[in-house]
Amino acid sequence: MGGGRGAPWGLGLALCAVVLPASLLAGCASRATGVAGSPAVRTPGRGSPYPLGLATFAVPARRPLPKLDGATLDGGRLTLAPNAQSAASPAQSAASPAQSAASPAQSAVLVLNVWASWCDPCKAESPVLVAAARRFAARPVRFVGLDESDDPAAARAFLARIGSRYPQLLDPDGGLLARLDGFVPAVAVPSTLIVDARGRVAARVIGAVTREQLERVVEQLLASG
Repeated sequence: MGGGRGAPWGLGLALCAVVLPASLLAGCASRATGVAGSPAVRTPGRGSPYPLGLATFAVPARRPLPKLDGATLDGGRLTLAPNAQSAASPAQSAASPAQSAASPAQSAVLVLNVWASWCDPCKAESPVLVAAARRFAARPVRFVGLDESDDPAAARAFLARIGSRYPQLLDPDGGLLARLDGFVPAVAVPSTLIVDARGRVAARVIGAVTREQLERVVEQLLASG
């Protein structure tokens, strides 16, 4: 896997902001009713360290995923931390038995997807994530969503409609996404981080992830152990 870079962009937290081509901004600028605040759309400036698309990181350049913990959409709790990716509630384990049984906490690849039900590009990429979660369910790969500034009822309805069953961390105020500064900008919806079995970020995608990007990186990480 090639080298990459990830440096802080210096942007403050902006809820409901997106880093996407202009043709996609309209879809992400609308938000579910009942969620406080107004959208503030931004795009990366020239020379931004966060270009759209896939960036991979060579092993020496990989950094641990910051600890993420909080409530989940199903009413449980979830903690993600380097070398201890999974500490899910019983409700989450029951929701995804195949994935939980096949994903030892210290030896699983993690796919962390930042999304929201009000974001059209997130909806467009969702079939890729659902299909990948099913494809890798019997292998040491874990999928987790980070649901940004969303209406929980709308998020649950959308996930039920597409058949997504993996855990979803709630991030109503953007605080969890802010912890990922240096990996993705605090305005990146959608974005995806792929974390190796040692808890280090091996790749990121700014914008909607594709099947080819996701499967290629995950397969490489599985092959490398």
